[in-house]
Amino acid sequence: MHIIWNHVNNTVTFLPDSEAETAVVKTIATEAKPGEKLDYAGCDYEKENNRYNTFLEIYLHFRGNKVRVSEQLSPTCTFTTNKYVGGQRLTVRGSTKKDKELVNKIRATCYLGTSGLIFVDKVEVDEALGIICTGCYCKVCNKPIIDLSETEWKTCNACSAVCQHEYEYGIVHGGPKKIDIGVGEFCGKCGRGKTHTEDSKSLSQHHAAVAEEFGIGVFYKSDFPPPPRG
Repeated sequence: MHIIWNHVNNTVTFLPDSEAETAVVKTIATEAKPGEKLDYAGCDYEKENNRYNTFLEIYLHFRGNKVRVSEQLSPTCTFTTNKYVGGQRLTVRGSTKKDKELVNKIRATCYLGTSGLIFVDKVEVDEALGIICTGCYCKVCNKPIIDLSETEWKTCNACSAVCQHEYEYGIVHGGPKKIDIGVGEFCGKCGRGKTHTEDSKSLSQHHAAVAEEFGIGVFYKSDFPPPPRG
């Protein structure tokens, strides 16, 4: 799949690169209505150096019925997931290195922000029929947005820049310091946290605060960053 990320229009375009992809994309392009959602239906990983750190492909489901399915893995463990019956499953697997990097971005948006993508329109590029999607629409100005930082709170950067912030205290992530998990103040309206200069905690201090204040332990696979100590 060839993937085109449009930073101006905040859309992503999918252009098929195989017969199987062409058939599914054509169905969606000809049947989907603007605003119709393609549900996020999971992903598969690429194993590198014995670690699963790259999303090899993600799955988007067009129409069909979603049902909950449970599997008893052990006497004390039950795994529950969604299964789609009917409809079309679009497998998004990058054809080039750049495409594969975009798969990671799309997965982050879908998994953490929107639970899928919204169909915008069909397009024809070099005689290939493709589809244009976005993440969701800003709840303030209704502008299409696709980046995780905007979709998570459904607020575009322009609207967050003029937001009259009302800060709340709790668990935070992302931001200028790229915190994976920490504690701090964030706006309850647009979701943006306080700026880097207002946050003096190190990553280790954030992890320690999460464990102490919210009872969530942070485990490390290596010695960096060093485990927080009292």
